[in-house]
Amino acid sequence: MEQVHGGNVYTLARRIGCDPCDIIDMSSNMNPFGPPQGLAEFLKERLADIAMLPEADAYGIRRAFAGLHGIDPARVIAANGTTQIIFALPAALSVRRALVLVPAYSDYETACSVCGVDTLFLEASGNDGFAHSADRVIDCIREKAPDIVFICNPNNPTGVLTEKEELLGICRANPDVVFVIDESYLPFTGREHELSMMGSTGLSNLVVLTSMSKIFRIPGLRIGFAACPEKIAALLEQHIPCWSVNALAHAAAGWLMEHQDMADGFIAHTVETVGEERRFVSNSLQGSPDIHVFPSAACFMLLRLGHGMTSRGVYEALAANRILIRDCSNFRGLSNRYIRISLKTRKYNRMLVEKLCNL
Repeated sequence: MEQVHGGNVYTLARRIGCDPCDIIDMSSNMNPFGPPQGLAEFLKERLADIAMLPEADAYGIRRAFAGLHGIDPARVIAANGTTQIIFALPAALSVRRALVLVPAYSDYETACSVCGVDTLFLEASGNDGFAHSADRVIDCIREKAPDIVFICNPNNPTGVLTEKEELLGICRANPDVVFVIDESYLPFTGREHELSMMGSTGLSNLVVLTSMSKIFRIPGLRIGFAACPEKIAALLEQHIPCWSVNALAHAAAGWLMEHQDMADGFIAHTVETVGEERRFVSNSLQGSPDIHVFPSAACFMLLRLGHGMTSRGVYEALAANRILIRDCSNFRGLSNRYIRISLKTRKYNRMLVEKLCNL
């Protein structure tokens, strides 16, 4: 299976002959200020856990997650990252036809392809800031009749945020279609409690995904959750292998949920500081005739390059300076004039801006 994600520092390090730690990874969408203080020390104390099998069904963290969101644990799935859930969904729900709102995370399409699902796409236009109109989405669903629809909110790679009422309207207009709303980047908006569809909708056709990997910067631990109707959860359980959440991931998730005040403070600091960095990058590039920055609600930004510049050319020029960005030419709905950058601290964001302005 072709890997088309960001964060491939190991391949670049081998190619240019350096240690992966020497590469400034601005291609993977992670919190530049994580992991939270205290987590690494806690995990060191739990290293003995690797000598035992973790809970087969991760019930402990499912119950904790359910308690935080006011839902029944029977409606919660915990897995080896949200990607494992995405890949389980087409088979679990016997999907025949899927619709993906693009540009979007490539694994929605890949997961459907693996199961032989007929996958359709609704493209948003850069002229509209890559925002999808609810009316257009509803019309497309009625015309194409998919079994399942994948929507990322805020969207990767565009950073576009869709209001909750708009998404609810789309779901309610199509009760026989399953909607997968991926909220992995919603904590970065500062409006998670207001916009999340996690626990208050009562819809029977809604699967909501969320990840601890991005906001807490623990992608190596792989922790993802789905909240969905009990019937869908029961089907998903049959396609999520036992022990999918390893012992250290289970311990980390439990610790983060037990220390909710700390986690909330960490997220609030992240939202404020990432917001400052978004404004810095946007303002710094505003006068460039060769780079257009799209507004973003997440921890990353989509950039459109001017004529004469290509995403591969920019990628290679920055790679030579040990800076890794995301070449977006293989995103459906984009082209070789788009790149995505994951925001980091001011030092590295300034370095990136200077390199881009001098290409």
